[in-house]
Amino acid sequence: MPYADVLIAIQESPKPVIAAVNGAAFAGGLGLIGAADIVVVVDDIQCSFSEVRIGVIPAVISVVCLPKLGPHHGMKLFLTGERFSGRDAVSMGLAHRAVPKEDLVKAVEEEVGMINLGGPIASKNVSVWFGRLPPGIEMKPLHKPNAGASACSNLMKAPRAWPPFEKNAAPTGSNNLNLRPPPRSQHSIGASYERHHQNW
Repeated sequence: MPYADVLIAIQESPKPVIAAVNGAAFAGGLGLIGAADIVVVVDDIQCSFSEVRIGVIPAVISVVCLPKLGPHHGMKLFLTGERFSGRDAVSMGLAHRAVPKEDLVKAVEEEVGMINLGGPIASKNVSVWFGRLPPGIEMKPLHKPNAGASACSNLMKAPRAWPPFEKNAAPTGSNNLNLRPPPRSQHSIGASYERHHQNW
């Protein structure tokens, strides 16, 4: 499977994808982190956008990493190929949590537990609602297409629109979609007010 298709598969997964990173993440490994919904890393792992060190650029993974890093951190890391730690990844927005290695499994289980507190249909549709790229971030095609640029272009053509701004989006006022099965809606709202466990 082409690497760009792997990133698309992660982003279009019908279930949330949690990346648990317990070792070095270089180049394409960071693309997997960028594509994941939630990222938990070991605090002292080493990461690097190392492509520049071999004379290429991180074209494909930029599509999923730059929206998280932003141009400020992204430019420096892409230009230098410098190494950064799991703690740095959190501070720059690429990961959500950095924990000691012995706590990694526990941390992932905590994230799974938090997801399970929500309705399964709502959780499934969160990534659809937000889209794969936040509004206002547009990855412009490279001036000289090559294999990496072509893959980047194909990734960008995948369906990933921001639903509220789609041509056929629901009108204002109806964006608060009911993503629970109707028979369960009444119970879940009542349980929320009464602080009971939801009966998903």
